[in-house]
Parts: sequence; C-alpha cells; structure tokens
Amino acid sequence: MFKALVAALLALSLSNGVQAQTYPVKPVRLVAPAPAGGTLDIVSRMVGQRLSETLGQQFLTDNRAGAAGNIAASFVAKAPADGYTLLIGSAQQLSANSSIFARLPFDPIRDFAPITPIVFQSLLLVLHPSVPARNIQEFVALSKSGTGKLSYSSGGPGASGHMAAELFIMTTGAKLLHVPYKGTAQALTDLIGGHVDLTFAVVPSALPFIQNGKLRALAVTSPQRSPVAPDVRTMREAGLPGCEFGSWIGLLAPSATPKDIIVRLHDEVEKAVKSSLHTKLTEIGFDVTGGTPEQFAALITKDAAMYARLVKASGMALQ
Repeated sequence: MFKALVAALLALSLSNGVQAQTYPVKPVRLVAPAPAGGTLDIVSRMVGQRLSETLGQQFLTDNRAGAAGNIAASFVAKAPADGYTLLIGSAQQLSANSSIFARLPFDPIRDFAPITPIVFQSLLLVLHPSVPARNIQEFVALSKSGTGKLSYSSGGPGASGHMAAELFIMTTGAKLLHVPYKGTAQALTDLIGGHVDLTFAVVPSALPFIQNGKLRALAVTSPQRSPVAPDVRTMREAGLPGCEFGSWIGLLAPSATPKDIIVRLHDEVEKAVKSSLHTKLTEIGFDVTGGTPEQFAALITKDAAMYARLVKASGMALQ
C-alpha cells in the first residue's frame, strides 16, 4: 500500500514536470476586458506576439469588453484551469470592482492565480485647450470661481480616471462635475471635441493628442516625470504629493492552474518585457514593472484597500 502511494506521487510529479516542459501544445487565449485599440488590448497583443515567438504557439487576444471588465474576468474565472485561457487584467477588475459593484460574478482573490504585473500606467491631467488654466493652481482656482462647474470625463464609475479625479478633488477641494462614459476611448473623444473640460487619461492614450495640440497636459500622477512627456510636471512637483496615482496591467490565470504552468508563464513574460519589447512599451508611455506571483497578489490586495477608501469618500452608489 505504501509503495503504491509513493509510486502514484512519483508519477504525478513526473507528469507535472512533463506538462511544464511541453506547455503550450495549442494556441493560448489572452482575454482582454477592453475593445481593440485600448491600452489593455495593446499590451495583450504586444506581449502575445512575443510569447508566440518564444513558445512556438499562438497567443491570441480575445476582446471581451463590457461591465467594467467583469464580463471578461468572469469568463476567465470559469474557464478550464489548464493555462490556455488567461486574463490580461487591470486594477479595475481585480482591485476596484469589488468596492464598486454590489455583487460580482467572480471573486477577485479566490478565482485567480496572479502570474505577473506587466506595466504600470500613470495618468495625465489633460484639459481642452479652451480651458484658461496653465498650471494646477490656476486650474483649481478656476474650478472654485463660480463661473460654472468644470466637467471631467471618465471611462465609467470607478474607472482609473474617475478614481484619480476623486483623489484630486479630495486633495485640492476643486469643484468638478463627473461625466461618466462607457469606456475611456469615448471619454477622451468627447474631451477632444470640447464636450467636457478635462479628464485623467493614461499616458499612451493622451500623448498623441498632447503632441498635436488638441489637449493640454497639466500634470502626471506618477512619482517621476514620464520619459515620453518630460516637460509635464508631476503632481508632487506641482505641490500635490498626495495625488500620486496609477493603474497596472498584469497577467492572471484561473485559480486552479498548475503551479508549473504559472511559473513558466511568469518566466517567459519576464524575459519578454526585458527584451526589445521593453523599449517598445516604454516608447508609447508605459512603465514596465514585472514581479513575482506573490508580489502581484500583494499588489492586488493593497490596491483593493486604496480603491475601497476612494469609492467610500466619493459617495458613489454601488452598481
């Protein structure tokens, strides 16, 4: 009986080792909770292409937008835990939504195995050129002047742009009206069209419009200036150290995915973002991060507490 048990355990161990060596043996689906062209989609396609080259199987992006990313996250949470359906997720789905929605179709902690954070996204406070403010102090004073409340767009209640704006309001006392949209692309489009006055947009999305003069940047929410927008001051440099804020994009799997597959995916993504992909991601405004599965799990938990405080302070109703 004892010998049979030892043999079974040995066979299982060998099976796991073989699985790690052979994975993947078919195409892998990267589920992105955003439409084509968004930052999640961009990261998914860039990382997926690199993994396809190094692992010999296609890593294909599957765009499943809607419900603040809950549709995509729920799909992956319920997928077979075999390493062939993965989530390119963000702080929105894994850290924020538990405080925004009364009920979620998945558990952000229990239902996922974190693999690695890939990039960090700082946000730019950008104005329509018609807004007569050239720095943070002028902007805050204008918002309090009584000449009409300034409006800001976001990708929806609880989105990173909304939470960054709420933090800004709490810190400065600025008077701003929230205009939520069903996605960050529409929120940015209406700002460019002059339908709202400002937004907090991730650097890769806002940068082209700053460069062509359609938007004006006042500050970036990262601790250091962005290398692709070096003339834009940080919130700290503008006198608002409490307004540092950002979001991350990372790779996750269903929670029961074998540990050896998690380790292999982590190692391959780490190698990918240290290759020429690092330069490509940086050039379009991402901060490449990386980290162990354990560090990623701790980040998700820490950010969940931060979002809970911001959502409570904002007074927003549960969705």
